[in-house]
Order: sequence, then structure tokens, then C-alpha cells
Amino acid sequence: MNTLEELDRSRESVIESVFTYKYTPPQTKMHREDWGLDEENFVLAIVGNRLDTELDVSFLTELDDLLKCNDHTRIMFIGELENYKKITTHYVTLEKQSVHVGVQRDLAAVYEVCDAYLNTVRSGGGTSAAIALRQGLPVFTYAFGDVAHTVGGYYHINSFDDVKTFIKNWENPVFRERERSVAINRVDEIFDSEKVMREIIETMTKSPHFY
Repeated sequence: MNTLEELDRSRESVIESVFTYKYTPPQTKMHREDWGLDEENFVLAIVGNRLDTELDVSFLTELDDLLKCNDHTRIMFIGELENYKKITTHYVTLEKQSVHVGVQRDLAAVYEVCDAYLNTVRSGGGTSAAIALRQGLPVFTYAFGDVAHTVGGYYHINSFDDVKTFIKNWENPVFRERERSVAINRVDEIFDSEKVMREIIETMTKSPHFY
């Protein structure tokens, strides 16, 4: 029995809403050279507090293959990753084209040296993805978990082939600006708590299930 049945409530009595976030602007100025990255690199951020368990063989194999096809692409692992040395020993291309910067409290500042955000297959991560959008970063994610819900369907991928195509198109300045605009427009929805609350109240007042 599902929760609605247990509570004796219909599906129509539930109001779905957007989860909103609080944004803290960058507190410092960071530079790509701080981590050995060049300006011509396409930098993909992979963020998490449980990367050691979230980076499974399937994901790492696809990631390594992505880098083999794009020698200008770099992966920036952000968060705890004790197995970084062990992982890069098994994936030679990943060793050459990635950096691990550890836990970063000023995520917004770190994102300023990144081009996009790639989500692992996990249930959490919504906050880090929301901040990435706020900094104008496109977010790639499978249609699962908090990140998928936060960024919306526009950024859902079916495979790493979608990411490869995106990286190829990124060389076009018009494409880059359009994608950054899409990210910022999504931000208007997920950081405006007052608007979301007004919409919830309006829905409640019109619904026969609330009285």
C-alpha cells in the first residue's frame, strides 16, 4: 500500500511544487591555472560527498571513453575521493585529463573555472547542481534523482553520446551563450521561494481538497 492509500488521500489532493534553494555568491576568485587547467580546456565538474561509492565501473568506463574522444576535455572532481589515485591507475586517460580538488566550500567560485556539470548516478546532489546552474553551467544528468528534478528535463541525457555532442557544439559561441541563458532561466524557477509559495497558496485556495 502506498502512502496516499495509507493516508486515505487521492492523487488530486497532492500539490507538487519546485524545491527552491538559497544562493551564496562566490567569495573568492579562482583561476584555472591554480589546478593546471588551460583556458582552451572544456572543464566538466563532477561533485559529491560520496564519490568513492558513486563512481562505479560503468560510469568510469564511459567517462574514460568520453575523454579519449575529446583530448581538450578535463574532469574536475570536487569532494572527497580517497580512491582517486587508485581509480586513475586503472583509467589511463582519466589520469591524464582529470584533477581532484577535494572538498570546496566556495562552490560558486570553483564553478567559475568550469564549463559544465556532469552528475553521477545517484539520488542526491540537488544543491550543487542548482549552484552550477546559477553560475551559468549546463548540467548533464540521467533522468533520476534530485539533480534530474532540480535542473528539469532539458538537461536529461540518454547516454554519454549526448555529452559528446554537446562538447562538440560548445565550440560555437552562439551555442555557448544560448546554453548559458537556458541555465540562468532555470535558475529563476528554483531560487525564487516567494514565487513558489504564492503558487502553492493559490493552488490551495482553488482546490476542493483544501478547506
